[in-house]
Amino acid sequence: RIQAAEALWRLGNEQGLEALVAYSVGQYADDQIIALTALAEPKDQRVAEHLRGALTNELPEVSLAAARALGMIGLADGWNVAVPLAHSSDPRQRALAALAMGAIGRSDLQPILAGMLKDEATSTRIAAATAILQLHSPVATADASGQ
Repeated sequence: RIQAAEALWRLGNEQGLEALVAYSVGQYADDQIIALTALAEPKDQRVAEHLRGALTNELPEVSLAAARALGMIGLADGWNVAVPLAHSSDPRQRALAALAMGAIGRSDLQPILAGMLKDEATSTRIAAATAILQLHSPVATADASGQ
C-alpha cells in the first residue's frame, strides 16, 4: 500500500500524498521511515514542514529518515539530527546518519563521514562511502590521449 501511494505521489496524485502523510505518522516505525523517504522522492517542497516535524520523533531512526528526506528535497535542516547520531552506539543509527548526511550534501560533513569509513560495522562503512560519493560531483577524467 505504501508503494502504491508513493507511485501515485510521484505521478502528482494528491491522494498518494495524503496516504503517505498518514503512513508517516502511523503507529509502525518501519512504515513511518518508508513513507518519509517516499514523500521526498518527487522533490516537492510542499512536504518540507511535515518532514521538519518528523525530525523530533522519539525514535532516532524516524528522525534520521526525516533528515535524509529533507536532504533529498534540497534542505539541510536535518544535519543537527544526523551529526550526533553518527556517534551512536547503535550501528543501524550510524548507517542511517551517514545516509542522511549524504543526502544533505554539506561539504563540512565530509570529515565525519571519512571517520565513519573506519567504523566496526560494515553497514556503516558502506553507508559512509555512499554518502561521500553524494557529496562530490564525479570528476571528469582525461581520455587516453591525456586531454
